Amino acid sequence: NETVIVNLTNRSAATANWGTYQTHTVTIQDNDNAPVISFANFTPSVGESAGSINVILSLSNPSVNEVRVNYASGNNTAAFGDDYTAVTDTLTFAALATSHTISVPILTDNISEIDEDFYVTLSGAVNATINAADTATVTITDDDGKPDVDFASNVGSTNENVTPGAIVISL
Repeated sequence: NETVIVNLTNRSAATANWGTYQTHTVTIQDNDNAPVISFANFTPSVGESAGSINVILSLSNPSVNEVRVNYASGNNTAAFGDDYTAVTDTLTFAALATSHTISVPILTDNISEIDEDFYVTLSGAVNATINAADTATVTITDDDGKPDVDFASNVGSTNENVTPGAIVISL
């Protein structure tokens, strides 16, 4: 809420008398809805060698108050420490700010694997509410290429009375 005080001053005694009230206080009641925090439109996919992904949060409308929200990453098929660096913190929107970025480090390896996912979840908002979609899924796209599968050599021999012969396959 905001308050405005209006004072009457400098009357001309020859043309006017002071009435009962020379001060008037007006309270402007804040009826704006609290902002809603949501994941902004971002590409929820990142190449394994990109180094990081920026997950963008936005407020539905500016607030004169500081807005805070907790965030944390979580494993799905991706594992922190192997595929990304886990992040957990409180993000603060300054008064009147409407967007903020969470940076999640992505770890690279030389292992051919399927694309993997992790989550970023929001909780504990202060001076705002959280959109019902409080979790974003991020996909880490493998960029190591597929391994070659072949025989160690293209010929071999074994004696017929030897139980099983060995054929070597390599990746």
